[in-house]
Amino acid sequence: MHTLWLMTAIMSACFTVIAVISITPKDRPEFFGTGKPVKVGIKDYWDTLKNNRAIQMLVLSASTDKLGSSAKSSAVMVAMFACIAGSNLLQSNVTGLVTIPSTIVCFLFISRLGQRKAMLIGSVGGLVINGALAALWLLGDPTTMTSNPATGALNWGYFLILYLVLTIIAAGFQGISGNIVIPMTADCADYEVYRTGKYVPGLMGTLFSFVDKLVSSFAPMVAGIMFSMCGFTDHNPVMGDPVTPGLRMGVVFCAYGMIMIGLVCNLIAMKFYPLTKEKMEEIQDEVAQIKMKTMAENA
Repeated sequence: MHTLWLMTAIMSACFTVIAVISITPKDRPEFFGTGKPVKVGIKDYWDTLKNNRAIQMLVLSASTDKLGSSAKSSAVMVAMFACIAGSNLLQSNVTGLVTIPSTIVCFLFISRLGQRKAMLIGSVGGLVINGALAALWLLGDPTTMTSNPATGALNWGYFLILYLVLTIIAAGFQGISGNIVIPMTADCADYEVYRTGKYVPGLMGTLFSFVDKLVSSFAPMVAGIMFSMCGFTDHNPVMGDPVTPGLRMGVVFCAYGMIMIGLVCNLIAMKFYPLTKEKMEEIQDEVAQIKMKTMAENA
């Protein structure tokens, strides 16, 4: 733990310094046509949340998506692998096989798609693949993933192969819908300039982050309620505990069902998200004119 803490603190400090150095040359009001810092109060937060449809839909999409993915907590994963699949060590062996391929798939998807389109494709693809994974765990036999529960040795049968392939694809789609919201927040800031003439990226980031974290903080409660409903009131399921149909369905719901609910909310939010590619071109032209006008006035 001491080594992990030390490595994390040093790397975090180094990356923070690099980020500050990278941002400093661009962190100048004249680049944004404001001319001077904009003071922001509680009234501005409420006005933005009330009238900026783009940030409303983005917050709805991102928070429900985050809630769904956060419900797949470490306790749920332990219940999946240690209790249902029957091996404590199986999870780490499987995770090592899917991490890098999942990242590559996510990068390839995002690099070829626009923001709103990427969110839609990621959500639809995630719904299909997570539904397939849920069916696999409910109808298949996860105990066949290992030939030796004591060591977690992999058994290359139908279940393991399907699980690995579907998990890699699902992580790619999930990565699209989960990571694309950051650049979309910048679009919402431009939309606020277009709507009110105020450049307030800090307000956008703070508002988005606050609501996102507030909603996603309920994820541990979801898993706790599910375990208590399955009869585990004094401890979480571990290797050797009986696998009831209720526990299997509850774990699958937390691992995949919650994600699917979040993805459905993504689709609903994107239906009303106003910042299409064509709209952003209009907004960027208008923002450019605002910048030029302000710079001319300050000259």
